[in-house]
Amino acid sequence: MPSILITQCLQNDFVQPLGKYEKLPNLLHIGYDEARRLMGISHNHGPLTVFMDWANHQKDEDLEVIHIRDWHDENDPEQKNHLLVFGNHCIKNTKGAEFAFNISHAKKQHIVDATGLNDFFNTNLNALLEEHKHSKLNIGIIGVWTEAEVFFLAYELTTRYPQFNIAVCSALTAGQSVTSHYATLEQMKKILNITVYNSYGEFCKFLVNDGNVNSLPLPFTNQTRFPELILESDIIIEPDEKKLIHYLFRECKSVELKALGGGYSGSKVFFTRSVDLFGRTEVPHVIKINSLEAIGKERMAFEKVESVLGNNAPYDS
Repeated sequence: MPSILITQCLQNDFVQPLGKYEKLPNLLHIGYDEARRLMGISHNHGPLTVFMDWANHQKDEDLEVIHIRDWHDENDPEQKNHLLVFGNHCIKNTKGAEFAFNISHAKKQHIVDATGLNDFFNTNLNALLEEHKHSKLNIGIIGVWTEAEVFFLAYELTTRYPQFNIAVCSALTAGQSVTSHYATLEQMKKILNITVYNSYGEFCKFLVNDGNVNSLPLPFTNQTRFPELILESDIIIEPDEKKLIHYLFRECKSVELKALGGGYSGSKVFFTRSVDLFGRTEVPHVIKINSLEAIGKERMAFEKVESVLGNNAPYDS
């Protein structure tokens, strides 16, 4: 029995990356900070794009995909009040209504056109899930807004299909602000008994539980020459860790790693000195390698205090 991934309103009018001081295209766009967290600094290699590429390559017998999209008609009198309250957004057949990721035509997937806050009202969503109503199905949810559409969808699924095992990935959902995003996730855990994963890799393993999914693939071409890793004699680097370090320093000629001690998390922590492809010494970095769950929790904790740290906040590559 396949798991089901449901994407919620991942459309340009909600999540399209913006400049820091660029005007919002509509009242429902999640804003610069949350769009950057969800879409990444580089859209083509950002979290959502990489995850959806992974989902599109899963076998249909392992994973089905349902895309819920806002789909509005300015001339429909039944939608008039909704558009008056929230302003024009996701008008059908416009750029703003398009998905913010590539749709795979080879993947078994369904599109649900929603016109209001309840995705089961006047849509085919219930018909798509009806055949599974007596199954203990894994349902994963990603998308926006955490405080509204994502929460409402999780509530509807929980009450209509109490036997479903429902999970949300905190890194692949976003809201009006990171504060309200995480506050709502806590409410979903306490009130709806929803599982919240903070790691993309753990979320993938929840969706495709065949024991073969360890993490998302890195958007990195095969590169064997650079960077050269210069290690202290007592440092042991596993093959997967080596791939990760190569990805982090993919624009470098060489990376020198020195092990740092201390701490109780069990992480491998390294101080690095790197030289770019033009022979220039880069700013030193500290990198930490640990399990998906441990690093996911650290990412979540950091995002909660990032607004306090401001310009002193470190960023990943």
